[in-house]
Amino acid sequence: MSFRHQFSNLCPPALIYFVVSMIAVLVCIMQNLGSKNGCKIGSMMIKGNPIMMLVFKIIFILFWTWILSLICKAGYVGISWLLILAPFILMLFMALLIIQNAMF
Repeated sequence: MSFRHQFSNLCPPALIYFVVSMIAVLVCIMQNLGSKNGCKIGSMMIKGNPIMMLVFKIIFILFWTWILSLICKAGYVGISWLLILAPFILMLFMALLIIQNAMF
């Protein structure tokens, strides 16, 4: 099967995860152009081979896209959405707790 066929068969949660993750990879590549001794993520510098980190990140993205697609194909689209949205919901919840604690 071609990449285009595989890509068009992804369920919405897997597709959104893949697209957002690949955008993050592109941003990471642009931020680290010319870096030879580490990978810069935001203001943080991680020592190591940036090419290997990038390869690992892409393999990780492909793995999770595949897992999300399998979950959707098994009929558990809601679980797939939960796995995608859970980090954002938890961050929002933690931010609200911090704001609430700062007010008192």
